[in-house]
Amino acid sequence: IFKRVMERFGYNVHVVRYNADITYHMDYIYGVVAPKLIALPINPWLDGLPEVLKEHDIVELPLEEVGVGGCNLVSLGPDDNGNYRVMGPNEKLAPTLHSELAKRNVRVIGIDTKIPAELMGAARCATLVTLREDSV
Repeated sequence: IFKRVMERFGYNVHVVRYNADITYHMDYIYGVVAPKLIALPINPWLDGLPEVLKEHDIVELPLEEVGVGGCNLVSLGPDDNGNYRVMGPNEKLAPTLHSELAKRNVRVIGIDTKIPAELMGAARCATLVTLREDSV
């Protein structure tokens, strides 16, 4: 249904199957860092890497880092020098994320995501916009 509705508005929707033993939460499977740069768990896809992702630079994270929100990221865009920044787990929780993104000149602004991750949320989930109708 989602695919049918969104394609009416001009969006390309790609259906993928992933290992639900990792998580049921897509934000824990696919983290956008910067254009064509993403963070993923190691081998999450049941049908192999989706075609649409094959041209991306992929940072593969161990499940321990995925479990603390290693893919649940907030891309903050480039700084004044053009280097990208992303908010995610701190270096103690996600050392692979930090070291791999540093190699790509991306700065990780690390926060403690251990407790929110226990509830299947992390940086991205904690910053989503909530729209409410003001009753006042």
